[in-house]
Amino acid sequence: EYLTINFSPSSSPRKQRWGNFGLSADFLGDYFAAFFPGDEIPDSKINQRDTVKAGVSYIANELLENAVKYNEDSVGLPVTISLYLYEHQIIFQVINYSNGSKAQKYQQYIQELLSHDLDAFYMQQLE
Repeated sequence: EYLTINFSPSSSPRKQRWGNFGLSADFLGDYFAAFFPGDEIPDSKINQRDTVKAGVSYIANELLENAVKYNEDSVGLPVTISLYLYEHQIIFQVINYSNGSKAQKYQQYIQELLSHDLDAFYMQQLE
């Protein structure tokens, strides 16, 4: 099972469209919670459907907001979010467009994250 949503480039200001991303993220949460095949845990106080719904909605909203925030609008291509449902996992894929220098800077940051102790790197960023 998978679902893809495209957000077309628009002439309306980004701030006007900002609230729609939360609605779209909530839709994705509802959609995938209905199909998530995990088993309910007997006598658990945790409702798995609500947990999946909240998690998907939160992650999708953050990914969409960041994708739109850093998208190169002049390209005229849509921001796309796809979710893929597997037996015990959901994979998120977001596509947005950026210029070469921003993409290179981001790739350098990812390499820095991968080459450091994450706890030490986090403290360094805080300082």
